[in-house]
Amino acid sequence: MISRRNFLKHTSLFASGAAGSAVAVSAINLSAKTQSDQYHYHLTVKAAKANIVGGHITDILSYNGHVFAPIIRAKQGVPVRIDVTNELDEPTTVHWHGLRIPVNMDGVPGTGQVPIAPGDTFTYYFTPPDAGTMWYHTHENSVDQMGRGLVGLMLVDEAEPLKNAENEVVEFDHDIPVMLKNWHLNKDGSYYKISMKRYAARQGTPGLIYTANGQTDFEYDVKAGQTVRLRMVNTSNTQMYRLNVDKPELFKHHPLKIDVLDANPLDYDLAFKDFALGAGMRIDILFVVPDSAGQTLTFLDQHKPMFKLNILANESEKRASSLPVIPKNPVIVGDLDKAEKIEIVLEWAAADDKNGDPLFWNLNTQQGFAPASCKTPNQIADFKLGNSYLVDIRNNTQYPHPIHFHGHTFKVLSYANKDIQPYLADTVMLEKNEAAQILIYADNPGMWMFHCHVIEHMAMGLVGLVKVS
Repeated sequence: MISRRNFLKHTSLFASGAAGSAVAVSAINLSAKTQSDQYHYHLTVKAAKANIVGGHITDILSYNGHVFAPIIRAKQGVPVRIDVTNELDEPTTVHWHGLRIPVNMDGVPGTGQVPIAPGDTFTYYFTPPDAGTMWYHTHENSVDQMGRGLVGLMLVDEAEPLKNAENEVVEFDHDIPVMLKNWHLNKDGSYYKISMKRYAARQGTPGLIYTANGQTDFEYDVKAGQTVRLRMVNTSNTQMYRLNVDKPELFKHHPLKIDVLDANPLDYDLAFKDFALGAGMRIDILFVVPDSAGQTLTFLDQHKPMFKLNILANESEKRASSLPVIPKNPVIVGDLDKAEKIEIVLEWAAADDKNGDPLFWNLNTQQGFAPASCKTPNQIADFKLGNSYLVDIRNNTQYPHPIHFHGHTFKVLSYANKDIQPYLADTVMLEKNEAAQILIYADNPGMWMFHCHVIEHMAMGLVGLVKVS
């Protein structure tokens, strides 16, 4: 059992950032330099060993030597400098997933950055325009490097103190980030093949070992009546989680709901029930702990336990009267009436590309804009800076695809097979034979990746580049 105090003790150091604020950073040996006007961190990418499957040691790739990578804490509107040193024997990069930052800081080889060679250090420097739950991961040899551990969380705090509906400044009693990842490991801690063609041509090669924050049995203690911001991030190569909680009846007066999706607050109630959290996606759930001391809340992937929150008695007379309200990010949605229409179709290919690599998937779009190969995707669309685009994405396959667009936040307007209320996101989940309409405002110049976040699908054809010029 890991209490909040012990969780911080074993996973965090405290370092000063902008304006002298205290920043909790996961990973025991992570050092952070201090400057008055920015956050400054150092990540070392290196091989390490971890006890993921009880009693067995697994060779992993890591940030700063830990299976639960450093949680990088930043603040909306404040510059961040992150020095990344590569101690691997192969090139790597770091992509800052969900952040609308310049393309040369996006961490994608060939679209703005040369990969970090072994022994070299690269400095990422950017100012987060948005607050919320983000994450980071390699974008070089992604199937293997992500599969072996090169994933981590980045939390961007809001520019101003949070307030409740009565405009009073309030804080959460607990801010609990949970990094979900499944591993391609046998019961003895050894790897089986991270990518198998027969699975890559379907939903992706499944991992058998499920972890939350690098543990197969992660637990966290909360007290009745306390306020919680629970952040869940899907950092798996392929896994789509169907999220539930085992005792929804404890929330009968205030049912659990998803309050924030991909770092953008929802302005409607979205029930936390059988929610499809595709690879790359994030959700925040805000709630008051039920007055049910002695009970345990188990969060599930369908019926499989992922992690637990233990409810303790609260002897304090002070109880939460209201939850903080998460403010919206400064996202320009675009003009639907003036939007240019574009169609993108996800198809199954079952072929080889020009280099002889498996090309099981394809993005079919405007004539002349088809991906040429898996390793060097071609341009699939040409956007003009400041224009709006209505993109009709059709999934003509039997498998789900979470489609992620780098450097931008878009508005999901509708699905063909289900009714929704529009919402903002950077990853849209397309179930099999589904179609969605998204509205994109092209406000970030560069050559941006547009791809499925089932990493095997990306590596085998479901990837293209969108030029914003």
